[in-house]
Amino acid sequence: KDMQRLPAGKTLYMAQQTQSPVMKSVASYFMGLTPEENQKALGKDFDMFLQLANNRYDALSFPPEGLQIIQSANPEETKLRFLNLLEKLGTGEKFQSGVLKQAPTIKKGAESLAGQTFDLVSFEWDLEKMTNLMVRETKGIQFWNKFQKLMIKKMMGGSMNLWVTTTKTEVIMVTGEDWNKTKRIFEDFNKNANKLDKISHYPLCRKDLPQESSLII
Repeated sequence: KDMQRLPAGKTLYMAQQTQSPVMKSVASYFMGLTPEENQKALGKDFDMFLQLANNRYDALSFPPEGLQIIQSANPEETKLRFLNLLEKLGTGEKFQSGVLKQAPTIKKGAESLAGQTFDLVSFEWDLEKMTNLMVRETKGIQFWNKFQKLMIKKMMGGSMNLWVTTTKTEVIMVTGEDWNKTKRIFEDFNKNANKLDKISHYPLCRKDLPQESSLII
């Protein structure tokens, strides 16, 4: 039922039971965080975030734009641990399929809307490094390399902004290019408008998927 609260019209939808043993074992992969070998540096914040976060729901388009819900018994602490994680990421590390050109910048209380205060996290991607990672196996094929460069820029853009707020039971994150455009995603979510369950073919797709699963994409 929670999945149908997500905004309609996005490219990718995902639901996770974050506390399941399987999902805990691959949590960093699905968070898009820096590789496993660097996670010791993330330390206690990463462990505490995993303990606090329950179910998670994502709706995303490309370049990155969408909404994410993380359910938690303590949303404020969950948000704090998440922001602490991001503060520890540095140049060349990974987040959500992107390689960081520099450390993320965080602005507390950047925006307010409908009684909610949003913290802003801004990311700048190293498109050159991301392209080099993709074309490593296709050196010498100039057309393919140029295509991959265009594809990465089209999918990721040059940067990404993430606005984070909490309710009594959830951490809500909205992703987009600028606030004036992105805030409409939250406004619709807050008013139960433009939801996934309003799309006529959603029930047809959903009935063919498992009723319960650790992960649905």
